[in-house]
Amino acid sequence: MPPRATTCSRRCATRSEDGERFGDQDVINHMIFLVMAAHDTSTITSTAVAHYLAKHPE
Repeated sequence: MPPRATTCSRRCATRSEDGERFGDQDVINHMIFLVMAAHDTSTITSTAVAHYLAKHPE
């Protein structure tokens, strides 16, 4: 695996315990999960920062 491989390319090259590659739908579902998880984390962090700054404006 090249050192600059992306998450998607790593997932495409990964093999299961049986030595089989993941199907296209498995890779797509995993990438959707990662995007949604990142979105959720960013939203929670932004909300917490806004709340803290509003509560402590100094």
